[in-house]
Amino acid sequence: MSIVSGTVKLWYTIKSSATGTCSTIDTCKFFNPSNDSPELKYLALKGTAEKSPNNASDTEEYSSEEKRYIKKETVMLSQVPKFILININNFAWKKNFNEFKVWGFMVLICSTVMVILTGLTLTTCSTISNANNVKCFSQLNFQITNNSPASQTVITMLNDIVHLFTFLAKEYNEGLQREQGILEVDVSEPQRVVVEPNSPLVNPIMIHRLKSSSSQHPKEIMTFSTDNFFELGFTGYCRTNSTTDDGGRICFGGIINGIDLVATLLRDFGQQLAILTSDNRTSTVSDALALGYEISLPNLSKFLQGEGPVNICSNAMLVKRISKILPFIVTVGFLLNFVNWFQMGLHIICHFNKKLQKNVVCYFLLLNDSFMKKTLLFTSLVTLLINIATVTVLKIYISRMHRILTEEIALAKIQYGTGFYLLVGSLVCSTIQFISSLVGNRTTKIN
Repeated sequence: MSIVSGTVKLWYTIKSSATGTCSTIDTCKFFNPSNDSPELKYLALKGTAEKSPNNASDTEEYSSEEKRYIKKETVMLSQVPKFILININNFAWKKNFNEFKVWGFMVLICSTVMVILTGLTLTTCSTISNANNVKCFSQLNFQITNNSPASQTVITMLNDIVHLFTFLAKEYNEGLQREQGILEVDVSEPQRVVVEPNSPLVNPIMIHRLKSSSSQHPKEIMTFSTDNFFELGFTGYCRTNSTTDDGGRICFGGIINGIDLVATLLRDFGQQLAILTSDNRTSTVSDALALGYEISLPNLSKFLQGEGPVNICSNAMLVKRISKILPFIVTVGFLLNFVNWFQMGLHIICHFNKKLQKNVVCYFLLLNDSFMKKTLLFTSLVTLLINIATVTVLKIYISRMHRILTEEIALAKIQYGTGFYLLVGSLVCSTIQFISSLVGNRTTKIN
């Protein structure tokens, strides 16, 4: 019978013995309100018409001993706060115990796996440190290449810009240190740059290259080096340089558009520029460059309206939106997976541990068994849709970047990261979880 707020018609028997049972009625469950009083047992009869001893047709089903102790009474639910009447037919372990063991544990296992997989994709690649031994479960990997004349031209131009900024950063840093009396200048062998009166201006990039080549420990901005291997995640990235002795692996996190390739390169450039200028605010400099790039895109798109490059700006703006929305969507899916895991785990514990069934939380779960199953089905469906959308958008994005940067202009080598395959595994688990939840809602009958 369904229990609602208000008055509920109940049967009760008062017996002095605590060992009395209800052998002829299989639709009731008894709980003792206290140990120091006679056992008060409430019998909840299923159906719309409760059986009454005043009804001759109904009393024939009871023995003479049962008729002696049975009395009809109307009791308010608020008057029995120490226990709750439960219809055993609402329990999956009454009639559909075997089915519950299959789909219930399947949902629990799938939700546990999805919490781990999505948690790894959201939390890795986000440590600001030298992380040679840290595993980065990235969604996208890329490495700059110079296998075509067009890519060689672009890389040469970018490296010239980098050398110019490196020269300016070093000169600024050295001048600042001289003013503070930190830098010691060796005047025994002064470096001189001789410029003829009629000669053209000396290229500062060439001066920087000469200084760097003569230095024992050159410091360069190596963002656009072909020796770098980038691993891009939702909330950070890792850069590995193959030419350094220690591997040169650095991870940088705390960002919200980690899979935006251009924004990641600008952040890495800003981070190294801040190191050259001895500025401890590396995140501030990198965020400023990335923010300037994001702000300039709409203005550049308006300025180039009607021109050919406007499509490039539109695609860059689309990538920026996708890189910001996807981490938020994955986070929502992670929270839903955690809710499913917690709810199903608690549900299984309450079903199998009879001692905990007197707990208020277990009472609530078992009494609202049908509602809990429908909630689980809804959250499983939402999680499945989120995983489908995430994997589909990521696949289209990475495939398009691979086609443009790898196949057409050969500027970079684009690959799927380990985190992408973790999301595919999460999609498989969410599919199994949804099917199991659907089976659980159809096989378990609620009376």
